[in-house]
Amino acid sequence: MTFPNLSKLSLPMQLIPEKEKEILRSMTDACIAGAAVRPNYVFSKLGKYIMKAQIAYFTSKPSCPLAKGIKKSDTDSLLEFFEATSEISYHTLWDVPLDSGETALISSLNVDRTKGFAEINHTDDPDFNVPRESAQICRNNPRVPKDARIFLAVAWANKYDIRTFMLFPEVFHADCNCDTNNTNNHLLTFSCRTSTGKQVVFLRVWLPNQKRFAFRWVFKFVLTSIFDPRAFRRTRLVMVDGVP
Repeated sequence: MTFPNLSKLSLPMQLIPEKEKEILRSMTDACIAGAAVRPNYVFSKLGKYIMKAQIAYFTSKPSCPLAKGIKKSDTDSLLEFFEATSEISYHTLWDVPLDSGETALISSLNVDRTKGFAEINHTDDPDFNVPRESAQICRNNPRVPKDARIFLAVAWANKYDIRTFMLFPEVFHADCNCDTNNTNNHLLTFSCRTSTGKQVVFLRVWLPNQKRFAFRWVFKFVLTSIFDPRAFRRTRLVMVDGVP
């Protein structure tokens, strides 16, 4: 009968001192990413073996959904760029904390900088139960402040693309892809064809998933807010890919 080498057993997380947890967080990816190098490198620093999953836990950042208020993320930088660029109109979906301690699901629209933001409250809409539950799961993360706004989705278009669609709204194509960015968002694009045969993407949307609420938010609220609703009276065909 053989016995395991106890010196090489990984420790439960609750038995790892806070000081050593800070050392783990300071270790670079280059030092701990390799399966062959990581155990020996960590052992040389701490004198014990720690599993890769435990290291990932200590060095992880809440990113799906992204939360504003923890640290400036790629999404925050993107929205700051949209806000600073007057040629871009955008529509965001947030889970926002209220003074009462509850949260509200709010669409925030910025099309006309002179009029400021327009907001739509989806809190009582039964079709938006899924994003509310997703935001609540994110809020259960102890690293997410209680007063943080939880980012869920964003749609944007520039003035040139909006003008192009207004000229050719009769037929447009919608396509949604995943794994196009490092934020775990799905990218939904809308494109139309000009009179010269050029295909132009006139709207881009980051979605948390491809469920019903996401497409309902886009087709019912985003399209009719960023674009003049009268243009869709001329639409005869909306083409999608073969994914059900």
